[in-house]
Amino acid sequence: MNRQSTHQNPHEWDYRNNPDRWIDHRRRHLETITDFDTINCTIIASAELDISHSEMAAHIGTTISVVKARLRELDDRDSMLLVERRPDELAVESPAGIAGTGLGGHE
Repeated sequence: MNRQSTHQNPHEWDYRNNPDRWIDHRRRHLETITDFDTINCTIIASAELDISHSEMAAHIGTTISVVKARLRELDDRDSMLLVERRPDELAVESPAGIAGTGLGGHE
């Protein structure tokens, strides 16, 4: 078995090489720091990577119409939540949302 050495950060995967894995780990992190359900956390993580609606639906295992409805609900809750992040901000353990929105510990 090939074990990862302890000095490596397991959260430093390159989101460009493996976006599905990054989204899964980002979703799990968002579930711990927000009150959003699994689908919303997956949508947020996908939106941060600027993933298409059809790709989001495939990743979640649902329809595009469900994704669009959830996106509208999230946007109604906070219009700044679904903003695509710059590449240097893409860390699995980044706070949710944008500074000033009240999400993920921001005030």
